[in-house]
Formats: sequence, C-alpha cells, structure tokens
Amino acid sequence: MESGYSALLSLEKIARPSGEIRADNEYIQRFGESNKKFAAAFPEDKRVTEVLLNGTEVFFHLGNFVESRTMAQQLMQHKLSTEKDKYVAQRYIAESFLKEEAYGKSEEEIKKAIALVPTTDRKDLPMLERALAVSLYKQAEGLKSEGKVKEAAGAFKKVYDTAPNTDIASVALYDAGVLYEQDKDMDNAINAFQLLFLRYPTSRYTPVAVSEWGEILESRGAYISAAQVYEKASAVLEDRRVREDLLYKAIILYKKSGNIDTMYNSYYKNFERFQTEFPDSPKLIELTFDAAASREALKDHTTAKTLYEKTISLHKRLGAAATMETTITAAKAQLILGDYKKKFYEYIKIVQPLEENLKKKEGLLKDALADYTVAAKYRISDVTTEATFRMGEMFEHHKDAIMTSERPSELTGEQLEEYNYLLEEQAYPFEEKAISIHEGNVKKTVEEGIYNLWVKKSYERLSTLVPAKYKREEAGKPFTGDLSANIPDDPDTYNNRGMTFRENGEFKKAEEDYKRSIALKPDFNSAVLNLGILYELYLGKFADALKNYKEYVKLGGDRKEVLSWIEMLEKRTGVK
Repeated sequence: MESGYSALLSLEKIARPSGEIRADNEYIQRFGESNKKFAAAFPEDKRVTEVLLNGTEVFFHLGNFVESRTMAQQLMQHKLSTEKDKYVAQRYIAESFLKEEAYGKSEEEIKKAIALVPTTDRKDLPMLERALAVSLYKQAEGLKSEGKVKEAAGAFKKVYDTAPNTDIASVALYDAGVLYEQDKDMDNAINAFQLLFLRYPTSRYTPVAVSEWGEILESRGAYISAAQVYEKASAVLEDRRVREDLLYKAIILYKKSGNIDTMYNSYYKNFERFQTEFPDSPKLIELTFDAAASREALKDHTTAKTLYEKTISLHKRLGAAATMETTITAAKAQLILGDYKKKFYEYIKIVQPLEENLKKKEGLLKDALADYTVAAKYRISDVTTEATFRMGEMFEHHKDAIMTSERPSELTGEQLEEYNYLLEEQAYPFEEKAISIHEGNVKKTVEEGIYNLWVKKSYERLSTLVPAKYKREEAGKPFTGDLSANIPDDPDTYNNRGMTFRENGEFKKAEEDYKRSIALKPDFNSAVLNLGILYELYLGKFADALKNYKEYVKLGGDRKEVLSWIEMLEKRTGVK
C-alpha cells in the first residue's frame, strides 16, 4: 500500500510538475488511472479521499466526464470525506453535465452543489449561481428554437427568478419580455420590462426594454402612463442620447394625451432640465415651439410669445448645426410673432386723436413687416410665401384704414372734399406696395415653380387689385374624376382635366392636357385660351401666350377682354 502511494506521488510529479493539469502531458492519463486503481485497491486508506479528488479532477480536465463523475460520487459517499470534499465533488459533477450541454441535468446538480457550499467559505457561490443561470438560459433557448414561445418566455423569466444576481438575469428578462409580447401576453411583457428597468438600470438591454414597455402602453392609448415611464427612465439611465430621446418622447406623449395643461406642466417641469442636460439638442427647439402652441391654445398669449421668441433664440444658438427641421420650426415661430403684431396693428383704428393713433398704427405696421421680413429670409417656401402674402395684406389694410379713417368734424363740405383727395394720395402708394408684394409672391411660381396656398391667395388678390393684368377666367368645367386614370380621347375632358391640373399647380400636366385637347380638336378655342392663360400667368411664356390669344380670336372666340390682353402682351414682348 505504501509503495503504491509512493509510486502515485512520483507519477504526480511528472504528470503535473507545475501543479496544473495539461491534457498534452503523456503521463496525465496514467496518473488518473493510477488514482482510480489505488482508490479501488485501498478503499479504507485514510488518504483515499485525496486520491479520489485527484482522479475526479484529472478525468474532468481530460474530458472523461463519466469517469470523473464516478470518482466524484465515490468521494461523496466515502465515510472519511469532509463537507468540503463533498461540495467539491458535487461541483465537478455539476460542471461536467454543463460541459456536456445536458442543461436539465446540470440545473439539478448545480442546485445540489449550491446547497453544499460551506457556510464558512462562500466565494464560489456567485460562480455557481451563474452556472445555474446558464443552464436555465440554455433550456429556454432550446424551447424558443422549438417554437414554444409561451414556454420559452416562462423559462427565461425563471432565470431571473432563480439567479437574479447574475449578469445573465437582465438578458433573460429582456428575452422573456420580447417573447411575452410575441405571444400577445402584454401584461407579463410589461412586468418583465419593468423588472429589467428597476433591477438593472445599467444593462445595455434596459433602454430597449423601456422603449418596448412604453410602446405597449402607447398601443393601448395609455399615453400619460407611457410618458411617465419614459420620463422616469430618462432620469436614471446612463446613456446621454437615450436619456434625451426618452425625455423628448415623454413630453411629446403628454401632448398627444390631449390634455394641454398636463403637457405644458410636464414641459415646464422638464424644460430647464432638458436645457441643462441637452443644451445643443435640436429637439429642444421643437419642444419649445410645441409648448408655445399649447399656451396659445389656452389663450395665454404672453407666455406663448415668450416661448416662440425662445424657439428662435435656440435656433440661432445652433448655428451651423441647425437642421432643416429646426430651421422650419424657427421660421414658423418668427411668422407667428409677426401674426401677433399684425393683430395688434389691425385692432388700432385711425380715429380721434388722429395723429396719435396714426403714429401708433404706423409703428405697429413697421414692426410686423420687420418680423415677416425676417420670417421670409429663412427661405422655407411655405413660410416665405405666407409671410409675403401677409405683408401684402397689411399694405392693403393700411390703404383701407386711411380711406376709412375718421374725418375731422369741423370740416366744411369743400374742405372735406379736399381732405378726401389728400387721403387718396396718401393711401394710393400702399396699394402699389401691396401689388408689388403680391407680384413678388407669384413670381415664385414663374421662376421657382412654387405654387401653394399663399401664392394662390396672392394671385386672387392681384386679380382684384390689377384685374386687367391678372384676372383671367378659364373656359370649361373643372374635372371631377380620378386625375391618374385613363380618360377617353375627348377634347372637353382633356381641357377640363387641364384646368384642374392648373388649379393644383401641376402646370406641366396642364400644358400636356391642353395640347392634347387641341390636337384632338384644332379649332377648340377654349383649350387654346386656357393654354394662353397658363403660359402668361403661371409659366411666364409671354410670346407663347400672345400666340394663343391671337389664335383664340382667329378661331372666333367671343371674349372681348382677350383683345386687351393681346395689346398688353404686344407691348410687353415687343411682338406684333
């Protein structure tokens, strides 16, 4: 027995000279077998527990898990084994099943190992808990791969329930939430995502889980609840970009809830925080603009005006970092500030004391025009054309205000006549300015192809202010069918559809339809006239317009005013 044990010690020295077990050492297998033989030959030897442990360890590292487990079980059952020996043996048994990917069995054996961890030395406990989490997670993955969504979701949740202190628990909770959501079990999905947020705020899965959680609430129409989730998460998560996005989403949802006061209160509560944490965020501009609009809806114009001014200031601060979206928002804010001044301006009447009220009205006119001019300079077509139209509208109003102003009561009949004449002289230049402003708007159609509501309104005003130049009535009836559908080869139908295309600002299509109408019926003077109007007012092709007007007359068109249009265009083009 002694000689056998001495031989075992000698073999150990050459099998693992550094104390480590290396599978490439030619003696290590012999060492394992020798331990096995010694334990079988001398089961009552007091050193046999050490021998069994060596054999368990060697066979484990050689990947011979069956032999390793056999010796480990012998060690656990040996009467001389200590509690620590039994724990180490059980741990090797558990780890061997994990190595073999027998995860159901490894779960069972790891739980046994955890129960045997010495109370005086529990440093291995985190490692064992993680191994248990791995076993459970792998089983959940297997269920998921089999398409058993509900069972897999529960299995992933079990990872958290069993081993909440491991790094795998947060991943498992996220997976559970996603699968619950996939299985339409939204309450359990919310529970999983909520636990992930509360227990593991620094996990890389938490921001996504918070978004999923909030989106479920949004899908239920619970906008305020979703907003509260986003707002709370934005205060604790680490990633700056995530916090910014979540706080932004929270405020937007408060607005979407339909409760303007709630939205504004949330904005007011978070605005300073947002500005401090994200001073260069483009989102700050949008939030400020939205808050301004909400106060405006509540007739709190003073606060709204301050917030619109803040919107513009924030955009200026962005400088070169400004985006198209932030520029559009700032331009709209500037336009609204002009609208405020325009309302004040229109409210003032030129009544006694005449000089004082006229001076006040002229000052407000100047201020409002200045705001509209700045708005137009943002070069956002919808804002620019609206601001331009508003300026033209103000000049028209000012002309009318002068003409309808209160007359001094002490004037004689002759003096009143002279006074009215002087007023006309004073008012006329403002009408000229209005015409010039509106013409600037319609130029955008001819030169830039812009035709929107405000340009259209300018065309309408010009048709009243300068009817000889701009009042043109097309011949035909607007098309009421599907504009994209094929239509029969009928000249009236093409002409009518061309009118509708023109009204919609689709001038190229209008031109094509008018030409098609004429091709089908060369003497169709209505289409010839409409094509001329299109060329003159909307495409700036004055020579072509003149040619069409002359053709209209030649075809027997009965509109007398066309003769004056011809005369005007001949002067303009120099063509007879």
